[in-house]
Amino acid sequence: MVDELPSAPFDAKLSRNLALLIEPRLAAGESLQDVLAGCFALAQERALLQNRPVLPVDAEFSLSLWCWSPLKQEGFSAPQWVLEKRGDLFKGAALDSTRLIEATPERTLELTYDQLQVALSDGEFRRLLLEDTPRTDVHLAMELSSPDSIHRDDDVHSKSKSNEGRPSWRERALARIGELRFQLNKLERGNGNLGKGEMAAAREHLLNAENAARNKPRLKASWYGSDVDRVYSNLHKAETEILRLTPDGDLRWQGPAVLAEVKHHLGIQDPRRKALEGELMRSDGKLLPDFREAAVAALQAANGAEEIERAKVRSFRNCVLVAIVGMLAIAIALAIWGIVSPSTLALCFSDPKTEPACPVGTEPQSVDVAIVEVVGLAGAALIGTLALRRIQGTTLPYSVPGTLLLLKLPAGAVCAVVGLLLIRGNVIPGLSDLDNTGQIIAWAVLLGISQEVFTRMIDQRAQAVLDNVRTASKAFVDEKGSAVSAAQL
Repeated sequence: MVDELPSAPFDAKLSRNLALLIEPRLAAGESLQDVLAGCFALAQERALLQNRPVLPVDAEFSLSLWCWSPLKQEGFSAPQWVLEKRGDLFKGAALDSTRLIEATPERTLELTYDQLQVALSDGEFRRLLLEDTPRTDVHLAMELSSPDSIHRDDDVHSKSKSNEGRPSWRERALARIGELRFQLNKLERGNGNLGKGEMAAAREHLLNAENAARNKPRLKASWYGSDVDRVYSNLHKAETEILRLTPDGDLRWQGPAVLAEVKHHLGIQDPRRKALEGELMRSDGKLLPDFREAAVAALQAANGAEEIERAKVRSFRNCVLVAIVGMLAIAIALAIWGIVSPSTLALCFSDPKTEPACPVGTEPQSVDVAIVEVVGLAGAALIGTLALRRIQGTTLPYSVPGTLLLLKLPAGAVCAVVGLLLIRGNVIPGLSDLDNTGQIIAWAVLLGISQEVFTRMIDQRAQAVLDNVRTASKAFVDEKGSAVSAAQL
């Protein structure tokens, strides 16, 4: 029987070793020859996608992917639908493995061996085997997504539900990755003479972008923007590689799209933009093959400018977060000071005509500062709600408008306390004779609202930073510097 085993494409002795691993796990009706042949076919396909010779690790990868070589960990078991699916796909693979190769997603074969092991240990079988719907077995994917199949795979279903809270920018990035992967596959099917190096580089960039987009949000990554930068920088690199690989016949129609991206991010005096505009004007809007590399260079410059614009937004957001933490620390310190020594930080007023007035009663209390801060925060929240009418939404990964609203709350609390201290010290003439608790609380509300005078300048700066990030939904800028919509050009 061993003599009849298919030979491995890299080591004839490996077939025997793999047979010893697989044979005890064969189910009724399964053939050892079919399993080994399918494994070796997938190994060759993986090596081809990565533009390198076939290695033993490719065979190990294929066996692990279809759970012929399960993880050595307690409690690991493949879902029943995976066992059924592999039995169907490996059947007859010794004669023809085309169906098995077409049903295995290319993006999964592009993973490293370690990435595959992590995904398997996390139970991500559907992402590995079904996310790219098999090209010749759509009905099988529909069957496996039925309620009965999902019920048999509760663990994986729970894992997929956890992705429902993924930020919207990640979903948009994943959709863009899928679109670029489709374009790449289309180019590869339409022209077998494409450069394998460029094709492999584009696939690697898309895989890196997808891995970053699927990462669970982390506080440190959010602060530094590492996930965002990794996603978009790899997407941009893939776009430029696809532009290089685009056949001459299709390239001519890419001119307007490239020019639009360049106009969004490069100034009117940028020589790369001026060269691209001049070339497209001379060729009646068509991007000719002789100008391909110049167009790639202009697109790379535009993408780099976009990444810098996005980084500036993140930097501004981080500065606002630092301000929020600082204001919050000041507010907490003032409240603690008021509790520890209410007479030192007294917010009481003494009118000769009336008895003393404090935020609570007629004598300094430990809760006076805290009450004033809460009232000032309420005033800031009120005016902040009204300020929403000026705030424009953003599709960027960084929630700048929401962060600005948070800044107003501790700012209102601090302004209320500091403002009352200034009134009590006669810094503001005519307001030193607050003669009852109601007046003190009312002024605390007004002082909380007054934070809008300071934070509005920050709001305006934030809007300018957001406007600097130009996307397809934003207007272009003409030679005179005025806004011009895309429809006007």
